[in-house]
This record gives sequence, C-alpha cells and structure tokens, in this order.
Amino acid sequence: MKYLMHIVVMLAALLLSFPSGAFPAEPKNKTSAGTKAKAAAAAVEQREESAGTLIDEANAAVANGDLDGALTLARKAASLSPANYKAHYYVGFVLFKQNDLDGAHTAVQEALQFAPPEARGDLLKLSQAVKSARAGTEAARLAEAAQAEGLAGKAANLWKQAWEAGYKNAEHGFAAARAYANNLEQPVVAAQIMREIVAKSGDQAAIDKAERVLDQLAPQLSTIAASQFAAAQQASGPARLKLLREVLDADPGFIPAYEMRATAAAENGDLVALKEVLRDMSRRNKLDLAILKRPEFAKMMKDPGMAMWLDDLVGTVAARKLLDEVAGMESQRTQQVRFEGDQKAHQNKLAAYEAQLAEHKKYLPCLEEAQARHQSCEQALPKPKSGLFGMGSNAQVRSAMQAACVRQSKELVAQCQSSYPVDPPVPPPTPTVVAAPTL
Repeated sequence: MKYLMHIVVMLAALLLSFPSGAFPAEPKNKTSAGTKAKAAAAAVEQREESAGTLIDEANAAVANGDLDGALTLARKAASLSPANYKAHYYVGFVLFKQNDLDGAHTAVQEALQFAPPEARGDLLKLSQAVKSARAGTEAARLAEAAQAEGLAGKAANLWKQAWEAGYKNAEHGFAAARAYANNLEQPVVAAQIMREIVAKSGDQAAIDKAERVLDQLAPQLSTIAASQFAAAQQASGPARLKLLREVLDADPGFIPAYEMRATAAAENGDLVALKEVLRDMSRRNKLDLAILKRPEFAKMMKDPGMAMWLDDLVGTVAARKLLDEVAGMESQRTQQVRFEGDQKAHQNKLAAYEAQLAEHKKYLPCLEEAQARHQSCEQALPKPKSGLFGMGSNAQVRSAMQAACVRQSKELVAQCQSSYPVDPPVPPPTPTVVAAPTL
C-alpha cells in the first residue's frame, strides 16, 4: 500500500513539472517519417511533371518525323511514370510506325491497363491496327512458304489476306495481284486489288505503281467485260445480274452494265437495288441522272423517300432539278398516252365515218338508177290512142301503166333511202397533237 502511494505521488510531481497547456514533444522518429512521406509525394509529383514534359516532347518529335527521338522520350516518360498511359501509348505508336509489331502490342496493352474510360477509344483503334498488321505479317510469312512449295492458289489467297489485314502494306497487295494475274490467270481479281491500293493506300508511289498495273491489264479487262456483257444480254433474272456484276468487276466504268442493272431493278420494283446501282455509279464518278428520266423509272421516282435520298446522293439543287424534270416529262408522257388513246378512238371513228361516207355515196347512184328505171318505164308506155268516139282508146291502160311506173319509182326511192344514208356523215374532229417527251 505504501508502495502504491509512492508511485501516485511521483506521477503527480511529474505532471506538475510540465508548463500549463503543454504536451510532450513528438518522438523524433515520427517526425522523420512524415517528412519522408512528403518528400516521396513531392518526388512522385516531380516525376509526373517530368513525364508529362517528355510526352509533349515525344509528340512534337513524332510530328517532326523523328521516330527514334520520340521513342527515346516516350520510353523515358514510361520509366519515370509507369502508370502514365500516354507514355505507353506513344511507345506503342512509334513501335507500330517502325513495324516492331510485337513491341507495339506490349506497349498498347500496358496503356490500356492504365487508361481511363474516356481515353480507351483511341487506344483500341491503335490496338486493332497493331492486331491487323500482325495478322498481315503472319499471312505474308505463310504466303511465302506456300509459294516456295508451289502452292500458287494458297499463296495468292494468303497474299490477299495479308493486304486486306489493315490495307497498310501495299507490297502485299502487289504480291497478291502478281499471283492472281500471272499464276492463276485471274486478271479481274488482280485489278480489284490494284483499285484497292489506289483507293486505300497513303503511299503515292504505291498508287502510281498500281495505276500502271491497271493500264497494263486494261486490254484484257475490256475484252472480259465485253464478253460478259454480251452474255448478260442473252440471260435473264439472277443469271443476268451475276454476269453484270462480273462485267463491272472487270471494268467499273462500263456504263451499259449499270444501266441494265438499274433497268432490272426498276422492272422488279426493287428500290433498294436501284439505290445500290446509283451509289456504285456515284462512287466511281459515273453517275448519269438522265437514266432516271426514262419511263421505266417513273413509278420509283414517285416513292416518298426518293426525294430525300436523292438529296443525299447528289445534293438538294441537283435533286430538285431532276425531280422537276421528271415531273414535267411524266406530265408530257401522260398527255401523250391520252393523245394516243384519243388518236386510236379517232381512227375508229374515222373508219366508221369512211364506211358511212361510202354508203352515202351509194345513195345518189341508187336514186339515179331509180330515176333511170322510171324514165325507162315511162318510155315503155304505149302511145296514146283516142279511138273513134272513145272506142279503142288506151287512155286507161296508159294511166294504169303510168301509175305503176310511179309506184315503182317511189318504191325504188324508198328502198334507196332505207338502204343508204341520205345525208353525208360528219367527219370526227382530229385530236390535238402533243409534243413527245424529250428523253
């Protein structure tokens, strides 16, 4: 008990020794830890700032075409700030440009790991481009192997796959075209690949080369197109459409094939097919709106959605002009149809008039015949005899015979009047002539 009291007294004395309101100082080791944390945070912030500066410099280097310098800067930024997705993005982008596809793939995956949702769109595009390029490289490797084994068909198909994997490496396209044209005798497929290079390659040298190849293939392609078109003219239905597609595969500028496809669409009432044909013509700068002025397209041009679609195809001004011309020509065609109907009815009326006129023309000769017979009858009457004191007179006989001549004449006239029109018929009016539509 005495011991416990002694401890209490010591504690009280210790507390009284501190100034009022004061507390013991923090341990030195705790103060040191806080300082270190602040220093570490400051260092991280400094590295982030440095990484951001390096990324800006890498971006500028890319813009200036200095890919090696950009790669060095981006890698340094990634080293300073491993969680900075932009640094990994630039590493992947530059490696992709330098055709280091495996390295680009790794860097892009790193970037995707740290990227916020709003930044993933561009990263995914780059990721897909890298993926396509890797697929193209693998297809090219397999194509070379197939070519070495003499498998021309397989090699051609693989070269085509290599080119179509992103449409970036035009050499893959040229290799595919050579295989199809020279080894497989398929110049149409080769030409299609050359047209893709012209449309999709950003390399002007490759575009020029592809155009030269197309010029070399042109005679063969023209012969094929003409042959297939002649066959299409003799075919019908799906067979005709298939042949027409083959014509345009060989020669996309073969206008009669477009016109035949469009006409088939109109005959089938297939507005979707017609729009497809018009889009194909527009894509190749071969669109001729005059085709839509033909009578076979009149019904489709009245479709409620056609005007709006034509606005998208050729613009409001051209579409409105076309529709006004079509409406005017349709009005002319309607008038022409009406005129042709009136003309046909007029011909029927004219035939009836001419028949009536021919019958009427028989009336006068009939009267003349009746008159001639009456005169003949009168001339046949016996000469009058008065006799002596009335004896031997033929007056009654003559009177009876003369009455008979009159009756006969009247009967003949009545017969003429009943058999033939007495009055001439009135000719039918001629229909008003209309101007034929200008096509």
